[in-house]
Amino acid sequence: MTTYTRGKYSTEMENLMNHPLPAADTAAESEKIIFKTNVISLKRAALSPRTGRSARHRDAYIERTWAEIDLDCVIESCRVIREEMVPAGTKLMAVLKSDAYGHGAACLAPILENECGVDYFAVACLSEAVELRKSGVRLPILILGLTESKYAGLLGRYHLTQTVGDFFYAKELSDAASLAGVTVNCHIKVNTGMNRLGFGGGWSDPSGAPDGMADSDDTGIIARTAREILAAVTLPGLTCDGLYSHLYNSLTYDERSKKECYAQHARFTAVRDRLASAGFTVPYCHLLNTGGVVNYPELAMDMVRVGSLLWGLKGVSPGAVQRWNPPLRPAFQLKSRVAMLRDVAAGECVGYSSNFIADRPAKVAVVSCGYTDGYSRRNSNRGFVLIRGQRVPVIGNVCMDMLLADVTDLPETAVGDLVTLYGTDGEAELSCGEAAIYADTIEPEITTVVSRRVPRLYLRSGNIVHVEDYLLDGVF
Repeated sequence: MTTYTRGKYSTEMENLMNHPLPAADTAAESEKIIFKTNVISLKRAALSPRTGRSARHRDAYIERTWAEIDLDCVIESCRVIREEMVPAGTKLMAVLKSDAYGHGAACLAPILENECGVDYFAVACLSEAVELRKSGVRLPILILGLTESKYAGLLGRYHLTQTVGDFFYAKELSDAASLAGVTVNCHIKVNTGMNRLGFGGGWSDPSGAPDGMADSDDTGIIARTAREILAAVTLPGLTCDGLYSHLYNSLTYDERSKKECYAQHARFTAVRDRLASAGFTVPYCHLLNTGGVVNYPELAMDMVRVGSLLWGLKGVSPGAVQRWNPPLRPAFQLKSRVAMLRDVAAGECVGYSSNFIADRPAKVAVVSCGYTDGYSRRNSNRGFVLIRGQRVPVIGNVCMDMLLADVTDLPETAVGDLVTLYGTDGEAELSCGEAAIYADTIEPEITTVVSRRVPRLYLRSGNIVHVEDYLLDGVF
């Protein structure tokens, strides 16, 4: 037989929902209004970066499950990357794809542009680029993925830079740009071995070439690739100020990785030099991604592309060997609350599919966070969360909207207690890197999959300065 404890929050929430949010008559009153039901409003001077709406109720959110992003960590990561990780004078391209790896691109981009000295932005697709423009970003934005040529007008209108990876796409984009009456700026991508996007292909096995030199068998490929690029960049309606490629095995530091990264660098520079000999040069050549910056900074060119490092995340599989571990602090934490406590008898199941059977009388905490929020179902019966600064195991299958934790050995647990899914609680820590082990993935996926129904709280010096609520936008 099971029993449960229901918190007082439901009654208070019902009372609150029957009354409008109180209006603050003075700046002091509106600075911080806290309701016992965990509905919080914080005044912010600026307007919403997404809507431009007044901020009076813009920074309200319903405290169920939320993410906290420490802006001080982001700013410090940028400083470390610039001053300690890449050669002086190297431009920095901040990769903000997938909503800045779940951290909130529209909120972070203005900070990166105005406070961190970022030189360029990159995103995965057109809609992400337009979002950044609407948030006030003025710097150049590179779209790393393909954009259908029919959207050439949008590329021109928002002054976006499009990746071009083959002549046929370049011709389609050129025709569409001319028809729309716009000029589209491009970065040419060279396929140096990843075989995803880019001019070129069919390279020889890098194991046979000396480090830093292209294989002699690749001479014909280099010449053909350069000819195709020259044909593309001379098409009407297109301009080009960048040439780049992507390292496919830079996340680990070992002999195989080094051989392959150096081979890619040699192929890329050979194509660049062949283009230069034909009179075509660009101000931005970039090859290094996050892994390259960590493990092979000596291969840096005019600019480097950095994504997960900006947020203090490692883009590697747990246990991978790296050249060095930069002193970066994770900016992201995921928090929730204990919604209910249940007493479960020995022999009873917990959760779906009878995946956990209690072998003793147990106290179970119901936490309002599930796989829809971005907490991986792979944590079922193997993950942990922090409650009152202590680790407690996740038991049973993680549900769509809830998870269950065994707090039998933490009897003081109460409804409303803070639950840390990723982050710190006192001296205890459960990092995204550790969470990646339980979920059989890499750190960037841990934050990237956190869903839009999870509000993002932005902190400076430990204080909330902005809340981004994708669903309610602070109005309810």
